[in-house]
Amino acid sequence: MKEYNKYVKSWQQLCIQLNEAMQKDDFDTADRLLEESAQAYNRYKECCSYQEDNRNMTFGELNYMLESELPRMFKSDKTALKECTKLMKEDNNLRSAFRFIDSMRNYGCDGDAKNYVAESLELVADGIDRKTFRESVEKLADLLSRHEIGGCKVDEEARKFYSACEKVLTEKKSLSNLTDYTNSVNTIASYIEANKKPMTESRKSVDKLTEELEKRIANLTEEEQSLVQDIIDFKRPMVEERHEKLFNRFKNECLNTVDTLMEGASEEDREGLNAIKAQLEGKTYCKETIVQDIANMLEIRDVLSEK
Repeated sequence: MKEYNKYVKSWQQLCIQLNEAMQKDDFDTADRLLEESAQAYNRYKECCSYQEDNRNMTFGELNYMLESELPRMFKSDKTALKECTKLMKEDNNLRSAFRFIDSMRNYGCDGDAKNYVAESLELVADGIDRKTFRESVEKLADLLSRHEIGGCKVDEEARKFYSACEKVLTEKKSLSNLTDYTNSVNTIASYIEANKKPMTESRKSVDKLTEELEKRIANLTEEEQSLVQDIIDFKRPMVEERHEKLFNRFKNECLNTVDTLMEGASEEDREGLNAIKAQLEGKTYCKETIVQDIANMLEIRDVLSEK
């Protein structure tokens, strides 16, 4: 893609400088330039892989990747944010697919999950054109690629969930596909049930999550360190009510920051802020994911605070 030519030009310039440094036997400079040229080459190679990789992803994976990039895009790439937001709003297929997946993520009913999936499908069915759905998804994939967004990494269960969502959104149930269709509905129902109900975490997974969060502790205030330490220290009992209050505190701080930035913001900035606000409002307290959720909100708050 021509958008990546900047890395080619950078590599060429670095190679010229590297040649000059070598002729002067300036090996310290040469080593630095060699490393920088390798970085430019690797970044170019990585970006070039995005188009094919992104096109092979489901809408759910692409949307996950887009949502993960929202704070960064708002801070440093408003053009990408504006274009992505515009496409998601104007394309009926993408908008309907987002509504369906967002409904699945917010599942909290006590009723039958399969019925919930079926009813949600009925509500978005009119907005889906099965013949052009993949074309819409590829538009989003290409747009993300142009803005150097790729390398989506979701776990296997999430990948199966997104794949099953795409299947039921793009295929009409019939006798010929009844088995596969039913299996996809079951996959979705199992996933949303599993992510609604608390699941016991292993000591290993807890250690991994807390290790990642501890890396951020140095950037927090003393008060925040004390509060977050209650989450990190899994060796002593913790009161769930206090955890929920802590979660809501960070969530409200982020929302208040967004509302403050909305005052006097340009129309372009408002679109990005509304997208981030919707992401935050969709977050609900879950004791099994509180470490990841608070770490994510801290990151969003830090990015917004720099505005």
